Amino acid sequence: VFFTLDDAYIHLALAERVAHGFYGINSGEFASPSSSIVYPLLLAPLARAGFGELSALTLNIGAGFGILFVWRRLFSRFGFDVARWENAALALLATFAVNGVALAFTGMEHTLHVLCTLLTVLALVDVVEDRPTPWFLHAAVVAGALLRYEGAAVAGAAALVLILYGRWRQAVLLISVVAVFYGGFSLFLHALGLPFLPNSVLAKSDSALVAMRQLGGKAFFHSLASHVVRYFSLAHALMATMALYAGIVAYRRRSEPGWQSRLGLILFGSIVLAVHFVAFRSGWFFRYEPYAVSVLLSCIGYVLFSGGASPLGFPGRNGQAAWAGMTVCLVVFMVFYSAAVFRAPGGARNIYEQQYQMHRFATEFWHAPVAVNDVGWVAYRNPDYVLDIAGLATPQAALEPLRSGRTKGYGDFIAAHHIGLAMIYKPLEFLIGSRMEIARLHLGGRRVTAAGDTVSFYVTDEAYRDRAEAALNEFAKTLPVGVTLERLPSPN
Repeated sequence: VFFTLDDAYIHLALAERVAHGFYGINSGEFASPSSSIVYPLLLAPLARAGFGELSALTLNIGAGFGILFVWRRLFSRFGFDVARWENAALALLATFAVNGVALAFTGMEHTLHVLCTLLTVLALVDVVEDRPTPWFLHAAVVAGALLRYEGAAVAGAAALVLILYGRWRQAVLLISVVAVFYGGFSLFLHALGLPFLPNSVLAKSDSALVAMRQLGGKAFFHSLASHVVRYFSLAHALMATMALYAGIVAYRRRSEPGWQSRLGLILFGSIVLAVHFVAFRSGWFFRYEPYAVSVLLSCIGYVLFSGGASPLGFPGRNGQAAWAGMTVCLVVFMVFYSAAVFRAPGGARNIYEQQYQMHRFATEFWHAPVAVNDVGWVAYRNPDYVLDIAGLATPQAALEPLRSGRTKGYGDFIAAHHIGLAMIYKPLEFLIGSRMEIARLHLGGRRVTAAGDTVSFYVTDEAYRDRAEAALNEFAKTLPVGVTLERLPSPN
């Protein structure tokens, strides 16, 4: 199974080690390369048996069907008869509109996270309508928080809604359980000599990095503001526009029945979107923001159809406007995420032609430690040491030297672990030196999800050159059609 992102194989490599009682990528070296607390644990049982990819694919496809099922339940709560075609059509459209199809083929935890988020919204509909709190609310919120740290925003917003509707004990229980799990995991990492947050989270969140370094409130809020400006994207623009639309509709319906319920759900959605905008990223093959989009679209549906509006037939001007508004919102995001659906085969091909071939070279021809900056496939099912110079799987190799262009320290790591070869993208050649480059692996097709079209092979010392040349000669004979290995002449 080839997923569309190499990141999935980071989870799988970690799950493989967890299944043998160790938390890290390299034996004897603790690390926290996964941005999810629970996902590697879910993969671990089958990873131990050699079916890790099947486990990831099964979980994701199951979650994709779960998303479709929850959307059908949501539209039935909005007034659509679950047995009618309108419900099924809108639910299918909504599944595409939250990237519920392409996400499954990333092999990541995001599909499960979207499912948990939608279950949270479904439960909160009962809360804001003053019905008994569904039994699955706490389970969905906690599971979402353990799958992604973005789930903390969903948990906090859900707790606030429970408080506003007089359910203090449930809110306290919810926050307490999430806090215990987060605190327990952070203490676990700290006991291993690692930062309180996973390396992958610190690498992607400037605000988390500032908080961990205790640089003060001013630096923290400055990082939040700069985050909004730096990572503002088309996805943010679409979400902001539709959030404004939902607010306008809710305001115009303020005198109609159910306005308090609509206000409660709008508050929940506003908090989730606001926190996502200032603290988390969107993008990277359309996988970071779909949970927030699912909150937004479900809130829009509730704002349009709650409080006695008739969704079937849409009598009158208001009913027709509601139908048109919901359909447009779903279609816009479906079109936005259609790029992920159509590009998924190309992304999987990139992983096969690049990261998997690097894995093959390391495990079938080199049989020794290597250094890389895409650690997933190379480390997965690889018994030898893999130095992750991006700093996710190798704790000592922090991100700061790379960001500042300093090379001090990497030579020591390379020598200490007897690393004779590095497979890295060209911009990182300063770590080793351009004179040590011996070959370049080129993609056979258009780049979709790979970080670069070309991976350069470097020896770290002239003593390794002959051995590397011989291994590359054999490796070149086994490459798939279209993938090329360009050999570079010795500088001597």
